[in-house]
Amino acid sequence: MIEFIRSNPEDVLTESSQQELKKLCQIESVSVGLASGGWVAGGAIRTLLRGESLQSYFSNPADRVPGDIDVFFPDVSHANIAMKSLDFSRRRYSTRSFGGSATQVTDYLATDSVTVQYVDKEELCLQSIEACLSRFDFVNCMVAFDGKSITMPMGWRELDSENTLCIHNAHSPFLAARIKKYVKWRGYKGISRDSREIFVDWLVRSLDSSNFSSFGPGEISALEKVKEIGHLLTSEELLLFIGKWSISERENYGHMIEEKIDWALGQINKNSKNTCSSASL
Repeated sequence: MIEFIRSNPEDVLTESSQQELKKLCQIESVSVGLASGGWVAGGAIRTLLRGESLQSYFSNPADRVPGDIDVFFPDVSHANIAMKSLDFSRRRYSTRSFGGSATQVTDYLATDSVTVQYVDKEELCLQSIEACLSRFDFVNCMVAFDGKSITMPMGWRELDSENTLCIHNAHSPFLAARIKKYVKWRGYKGISRDSREIFVDWLVRSLDSSNFSSFGPGEISALEKVKEIGHLLTSEELLLFIGKWSISERENYGHMIEEKIDWALGQINKNSKNTCSSASL
């Protein structure tokens, strides 16, 4: 069971991150969410605790997904109060999030647009910050700010300094997509050694998409994101997927050759070559 601690921002943030937190709270939809009993949790607060720039977190270059701001509430009524308090007569507008768990509000930090998500799906609205964070997939993201204090797991800084993802909850079909996001765009190296067992359990369940049927039609494409994190899987984990997918591979030896190969066997071969190449340096 994860033990959480609460700290004053000035005790856990650098001076520059404290200033960035103030700017974050000046975004109207964020300040309204906090005033309505909500709390900001996840990536934005994690970025500040790591001493990284929110401008970089929100940036939208071609090779990365821009970060957003997730605001959680103790119940749906608080989320509704926040929505009703927002002024939509200006440039601000709202849509439903891709996963259907939140209302996305497009707001502004200075002249830059940012996405603020009001998480208003009933089962994700929990009475306490600690209960809310305990549902998160990565311990690295179990951080929140309620307008006064920052909540985080005890020992969070030591854990996150290893730059690996510590998986806590693997109930979602989007786990592979989330791993890809944090490895490709958030600077993490891979999955922590302590997370391997829960990750393998998720991989086994992913072989049968019916295990995630309650999430709707998007779960199948989400499960196929495993193919995009194949370089992070061990040979033993990849063996689970033999016969699952075939892919076209092209080679050019004076002329183009295209053949169908088993994805898992091909990835095992690639990983082996990469390991040998790294060992020779």
